[in-house]
Amino acid sequence: MSNTDGRNALDPDAPLKALEDDRLGYSDYAAYLARVLSSQLPSDGYVVGINGQWGVGKSMMLNFVEQHLESTDNPPIIVQFHPWMFSGRADLTSKFLEELGESLENEDEQRFKRIKSKIESLASSLSGIPISSTTGIPAEQVAGLLAQLLSDEDEQPVGKIKENISDRLSGSDRQIIVMLDDIDRLSPREITQVFQLIKSVADFPNTTYLLSFDRKIVVKSIEEEMNIDSGENYLEKIVQLPLVIPNHSEGSLISIFLSQLDEFEMDGELQYEQSRLDDLVRNSIEPLINTPRDAIRLANTIAVTSGPIRREVDFVDFIGLELLRSNCYEVYEAIRQSGERFVGRISYRQRRNGEWDDYSDLLGLVPEEDQEAVESVLRLLFVQVNDNLSRSTSQRDWGELQAEMRICHPRRYPVYFESAIPDGEISSVRMGMIMSVIDSPDNFTEELRALSHEAGFEGGGQKRILLFAGSEIRWTQSGQTI
Repeated sequence: MSNTDGRNALDPDAPLKALEDDRLGYSDYAAYLARVLSSQLPSDGYVVGINGQWGVGKSMMLNFVEQHLESTDNPPIIVQFHPWMFSGRADLTSKFLEELGESLENEDEQRFKRIKSKIESLASSLSGIPISSTTGIPAEQVAGLLAQLLSDEDEQPVGKIKENISDRLSGSDRQIIVMLDDIDRLSPREITQVFQLIKSVADFPNTTYLLSFDRKIVVKSIEEEMNIDSGENYLEKIVQLPLVIPNHSEGSLISIFLSQLDEFEMDGELQYEQSRLDDLVRNSIEPLINTPRDAIRLANTIAVTSGPIRREVDFVDFIGLELLRSNCYEVYEAIRQSGERFVGRISYRQRRNGEWDDYSDLLGLVPEEDQEAVESVLRLLFVQVNDNLSRSTSQRDWGELQAEMRICHPRRYPVYFESAIPDGEISSVRMGMIMSVIDSPDNFTEELRALSHEAGFEGGGQKRILLFAGSEIRWTQSGQTI
């Protein structure tokens, strides 16, 4: 994924629309659902609900169903309505009827064009009913007013208008499928209003509603707004065919995550061991990311936060740290604020006295089902954590760990929490440039002269000692490292 100028771009986290881009195995399910909608539902109106938590791919599923419906022999009229676009600003009922009328007017059949004026009349007649989200009238009173208005044909024209619309729609061989997405983004009052709309106002023949929402959020909102004990029972009276987003295909979320990371590695080779990345993915990332949105956001976060320092850190360590920051922030903060528990080695005194840290206080901060994955991250990143939990002492060479830019080394640890190379430090890229000309005294002197005028190396005329320590160079002045 890249921009037109060749630069890497963040994934917009927008729902996929093209069937060929399906990475979760949803297309086949969408095709089956499209066949059910187009040929197996009754003609007197029907409501289908797709349940799934945020980020699981409900909008993508609706997009795929729409494409499959459009490819049928007698494609239905599809009306897309996004109620959250009007949240808090207007009466959702009026806006919905307006969208429905405009969609039907665009059809070739004259019967649909004539219906628009009837729908406008219905919206106008309902405008006097206090069903907007700002009235403050309890939802159960709104429902009663709607029922009374729609049934009292002698005093109000609403019932007759709706009957006229129903007669025109029932005589058509074209099905209308109305898709309402992101209902769970609305306020409790607006969520309740949407279901009242479907139940009492827009229950037209030959009209199928395909709704997507997080059932837990909707049920809780209905109970809160209508002051009832069971939002489930209320919802069951409206949604006749409740469905659940199918499980994504095995490994698909990891595939999304890794493919996105691959795009950001194109600007330069990153330092990491493939086996460590495999361990991190298998033992921690896969258990902790549950939706496509989780995978995309983690990849985007890593791409942005690692930008200035990605050549100065071990990339697997950085991914692991960002995984904790995104999913277990309290654990991340403990690492940032109490580095002595993680960085370096266990002291001789601790080993002698058997003072092994079990990190139970940290693991207790995350849900029980996530503790194993979090522990695996900590073991992978920090030698001290692994030694404590294993009751053993690592034989790793600390010079190698520093050269590998591992977070567990005291000199590399601070870099992981900086947005840029700390003042006074020399990046590995710049170090490579300096070392490449070390055999040429003139060029080497020029590089050092240029370095002395860079930010973080103040007082260049008084620098006296050049220290080589592994892959780092530090200037000192008056015995103080700068």
